[in-house]
Amino acid sequence: MGKNTDKKTMKLVMSALFAALNVIGTLIHIPAGPTLGYVHLGDAFVILSGILLGPMYGGIAAGIGSGIADVINGYAIYVPGTIVIKFLEAMIAGLIFARFYNKDHAKKFDSQILTAISGCAGGIIMIVFYFLYEILIINLAESASDIKSALVAAAAGVPYNVAQALIAIVLAVIAYPIFKRIDFK
Repeated sequence: MGKNTDKKTMKLVMSALFAALNVIGTLIHIPAGPTLGYVHLGDAFVILSGILLGPMYGGIAAGIGSGIADVINGYAIYVPGTIVIKFLEAMIAGLIFARFYNKDHAKKFDSQILTAISGCAGGIIMIVFYFLYEILIINLAESASDIKSALVAAAAGVPYNVAQALIAIVLAVIAYPIFKRIDFK
């Protein structure tokens, strides 16, 4: 095996590991909100996967892991949206982190502050896109022609998604120094 093959294999193994950590983190959840959703720890791994594995591999790991967790938790209706939303959340976090992280350690930003900034950007993506997805689901499920009631119902879930994002950012900032010791690339 060549050096490139070994790197690709390692990247795939780490992606599978983060997908699994995401599933486990998501299974640790608290039911919350009127949309029958839940607040969970999996988003910390969504953020970390984007940062540590890079935007593409991290996004794929986040989307797959979160989609599997939705199936296990009985939220199959969310799987298509979750795969896309968590992919985007990890991808944005990974892109921002990669753009501003200086590998030569001549710190443009402290890596933990950058983890928080990247996590915030990813969290905003998650909050906005779940809000839009829930409007779609509510309209389809209830065959509601009244967009106002769908907006109100979807908006009721936003504070829970904000709480989930904040918890994920804090956990990602705490966990980043532990995970950064591993060469994911």
